[in-house]
Amino acid sequence: MPEKTITLRLNEGDTAIIRTAKQREAYCHRRVKQDGRLHEGKFTFADLQHLATVTLSVDPVHLGYLLVIQTYIDYETGILVSGRQKRHMTRPDLRDVLKLSRPTFNALYANLERHGIICEDAEGRICVNETYHFRGTALGRDRLIKLYDVRIRKLRDTAKAVKQLGYLYRVLPYVHFRDNVLCWNPAEPDPDKIQAINKSALAAIMGVDVKTSYRLIKTLMVDDLYVFAEVTSGRDSTFIIVNPWICNRGDYPITLDSIFRCKIA
Repeated sequence: MPEKTITLRLNEGDTAIIRTAKQREAYCHRRVKQDGRLHEGKFTFADLQHLATVTLSVDPVHLGYLLVIQTYIDYETGILVSGRQKRHMTRPDLRDVLKLSRPTFNALYANLERHGIICEDAEGRICVNETYHFRGTALGRDRLIKLYDVRIRKLRDTAKAVKQLGYLYRVLPYVHFRDNVLCWNPAEPDPDKIQAINKSALAAIMGVDVKTSYRLIKTLMVDDLYVFAEVTSGRDSTFIIVNPWICNRGDYPITLDSIFRCKIA
């Protein structure tokens, strides 16, 4: 039987609504989601089913630039665009956006082109292969993750090196579908069965030593928000969560917002 909401009429036409605890939780969750959408803004999709092949074959510096490049994908077309007029990008345009020298850009472009990630059409417009990244309808594709444009671009400006974005890119296939925990079985719905990735394994996935990966977890920030959170439960259980305001796979628990946004008084 559905729970009822009681509305009280107060003096001078004011009203007050009485909700059950369950209704209050659902209402708060909707409000946070609405607020989150306003803050998160536009997003692209990355297809996790195919992303793993990219993370293994492309070096972290170029992965970091790819993470930035894919934020410029146009809706449904896969063409890179810039500005409010959505002007189609050419190679010189993209090089300017990335602020790279010609030799560095040429090496990046050649590598991404060689792996079938980007290409040019007959008019010289740059396109991103929708097998890996796209913006638009996601029907029929369930292993997806949302990447939020503004924060990804800001992260490029605040990160000490673009390869740090590449390390973030490498862990995307391991983000849990609901809880944003980095784990070996990201499709597992049962919390008791989620197999969290430990620090040593995480460093191996990133392609760095444990000290470097731990430093990244502790320091990488954007808009006063940490990109990663280390959560410890008891004496031996420690796992890593990725900030859902950077990337997420859909609806996530409201507690994740508190983990990344609450401040110690």
